Amino acid sequence: MTFDELVQELSKAYRDAPRGEVAPSIILFGIQHADDLRNISVAELVRRANLTKRDSFSVPVNHGIRLAKYVQLKGESTTESALPVRRSHSKHAN
Repeated sequence: MTFDELVQELSKAYRDAPRGEVAPSIILFGIQHADDLRNISVAELVRRANLTKRDSFSVPVNHGIRLAKYVQLKGESTTESALPVRRSHSKHAN
């Protein structure tokens, strides 16, 4: 995806987010586009998306990028688990 396409998608994610759901929408954008976002300036992306008064939106985009390796979006399927399995270590084991 080109930089300009990412700008459009980020603007759409912000604009179309339900009231009170802007930050999760921006995090989701970061998750969905993590591979395309890894080698670009997220701060510049936020500025170009006309979120200039909201420079802090770089933070949820970066959170999404980092979370992408741990989550699987609904509707996606893979043979691997989205999260590593943690074994429970109970003190009360039999």
